[in-house]
Amino acid sequence: MAKHRRGSRPPTARAPAPAPDAPAASLVDPPMPVPEASFAAPPPHESTPPDAPAHTPVAPLFDAYTFPLFALVSAGYTLRARNGFVADDVTLLAPREPVTTLRELAAFATHPTWNNLPAYRPMARALLALEQSAFHGRPAPYHAVNAALVGLIAVFARGLFSTPGLDTRPAFALAGAALVALHPITAGGVFPASGGVDALAAAAVSLGAMVAWLRPGAAAHTAAVVALAAALLLDGQSIALAFLFVWADLCGLSRDAPGRSPDRWFARHAPVALTTLAWVAVRIGRVPPSARPHLALGADPVGPLRSLLYAVQSIVAPAGRLAPDPAYATWFSPTRTLACALVVTLAASAVRRAGPAMARPARFWAVWFALAVLPVANVFAQPSRFVEHALVLALVAAAGLLCSLASTQWEPPSRRYAAGAAVAVAALALGAVTLHRATFYRTQEAWLEAWTASNPAHTAPPEAPQPAAAPVVAAPVVAAPAPPRRVEDTGDAQSHLERGVAASNAGSVDEAITHFRTAMTQEPRWNAPMADHLRLRSRIHYNLARALNTQRRTDEAIREYRAALSDDENYAYAHTNLALLLEQKGNRAEALEHIRAALRAQPDLAIARTALGRLQTP
Repeated sequence: MAKHRRGSRPPTARAPAPAPDAPAASLVDPPMPVPEASFAAPPPHESTPPDAPAHTPVAPLFDAYTFPLFALVSAGYTLRARNGFVADDVTLLAPREPVTTLRELAAFATHPTWNNLPAYRPMARALLALEQSAFHGRPAPYHAVNAALVGLIAVFARGLFSTPGLDTRPAFALAGAALVALHPITAGGVFPASGGVDALAAAAVSLGAMVAWLRPGAAAHTAAVVALAAALLLDGQSIALAFLFVWADLCGLSRDAPGRSPDRWFARHAPVALTTLAWVAVRIGRVPPSARPHLALGADPVGPLRSLLYAVQSIVAPAGRLAPDPAYATWFSPTRTLACALVVTLAASAVRRAGPAMARPARFWAVWFALAVLPVANVFAQPSRFVEHALVLALVAAAGLLCSLASTQWEPPSRRYAAGAAVAVAALALGAVTLHRATFYRTQEAWLEAWTASNPAHTAPPEAPQPAAAPVVAAPVVAAPAPPRRVEDTGDAQSHLERGVAASNAGSVDEAITHFRTAMTQEPRWNAPMADHLRLRSRIHYNLARALNTQRRTDEAIREYRAALSDDENYAYAHTNLALLLEQKGNRAEALEHIRAALRAQPDLAIARTALGRLQTP
């Protein structure tokens, strides 16, 4: 009997030994009989693409490793719960009127802007209102929610990496999830108290939607569509998710992929298209025409290329120093760019050497990365051109590609250990950067110093008004907002100032400007020396200038800052913001004078110290 070859199908029964005089052809084993049922064509509803992993079991999303992964990631970030309010917390979590009815909640949630930016995020605003009502100005619960959200991101990332067809070993899927959770990009949405609704929630829901989409059954399909709607209402950049659904089906990764059946494609993707179009229609109806996206390629044709480079640089070689909302000159580094080019070249070479085993994973993750970056690629004009925490989905693509590539080195054991060591070193290095960046979130002053250093266009924060019963005096940046309280309209300058600041914090800049201008015509209703009255008027001019600058009305803002200084020549924040606007217009000499005046009035003002070093540099 012929020896059975490796890779051939073994016979189920040994044939009897041939007679000595049998012909040579009889020495070959007879072909294995094929069951009759296997000749039947599969029913139309079970058709799958030729390369679909139709018979590979789907790894469970919840198993013995799920809770330890969630707990370890969440516990690590819960250590930041001791921090106060920093960064955008001062604006997003500032005192505002409490939401006491569903009607008030709906009105607050459907506001057409977010943090003074033209972004329609009704579900994010609703969650923010609920958090404010529940936490009453205490930062620790906000940080606990953020830690839980990043734990969910790790769980969903592991579930995505474990998808049949991506050929990721369970150990590397777990390591890749940890890498995503520890990366500075993800941490940028965890450390600020407001980061949960500002960055993490949409990323967690989007990953959960993708995991559901790749799994079989009507319930999973429904969950994916519902999660898509939630992700769009949390952040409009989640629109890339609808295209990722299509791409996953084209790659044959979805267990219910429609294959070549037009009817199944329509039935599967029609709810996705209707959900996306409904969100677009609602957004157009709510957002004013001036705030709707418009093409920016004419003004900056290389903007998308810079955005792509920023994404690669932020993922592969993130800087140790925090640079929130940076200018191009701040984040671009030739050294880091060369390092990224080397890493990308080595990865491409490894993918090519891996051969067919990496064909589908490499194709899937490459297109995923492009689709994830596209909404923030400055194809349309954006108030913030470079934002790290908007790159979480792109980070998932990079981590997924790395883990699939490492999985191809499973044999022999020496390669397996080397691949595991490479993934572990990458995770530890990125975790070290995250720990260092955490120091910039300990105090508002530390964060503001990093913020102003990253972009000369950044200005000092708004000055919160004092209670109406006391005169307004110069105060440091508010580190922790007081519990929400209702501002009574008493018709005096103080109440209009308070209402203007509250409207500005809620994103209603036009309403804020109206209150500030009205405050100019009113008198305060408290007895105080004339100097205190002048300080009050100075605060009104200051906040009006900030509101005008938000609308890019730079010349008007400069006039208001000058007016604020005419009433209070020792107003450090007004000196600083005026200096930054003058620097933008090229008047460095006068800008330097105002920065020095700000430091004479407040020597420890980090924003002014940073600007001084920059202005003194030839």
